[in-house]
Amino acid sequence: MDRRYEYSNGRYEYNYHRSRAIVARRAEKGRRAEIILITAAFSILAAIIFVISGVRSIASERNTETEYKYYKSVTVSYGEDLDAIVDQYYSPDHYSDHDDYVDELCSINDVKYSTDGYELHPGDHIIVAYYSDNCIH
Repeated sequence: MDRRYEYSNGRYEYNYHRSRAIVARRAEKGRRAEIILITAAFSILAAIIFVISGVRSIASERNTETEYKYYKSVTVSYGEDLDAIVDQYYSPDHYSDHDDYVDELCSINDVKYSTDGYELHPGDHIIVAYYSDNCIH
């Protein structure tokens, strides 16, 4: 039987005071649930704002300077070898090591390595890659 009804004098009677107490307890539970829900929502919102501000600060710390990769033709001079050309155009910021750049130049120019070194002769034209922060149109 419902708690709002009380057995008295051989019959069940409706107890208004107990009924109001039950309604008040239910309302209090509803208010607690709302407070918990609002607190959770604000916590999630604060976490999202914290993450976004962290990402923005990391992005603003990065170097935003843009560098462009270009290619140009170089004429091999007498006494000049591939290592001398690589030393002039190699950029440690863009290649893992010196040999990585040499491999790229050999691939671009179809230069082979022999027992005498790389097959380059005075007057040969080779394409070299270089980087610049100036945009050339």
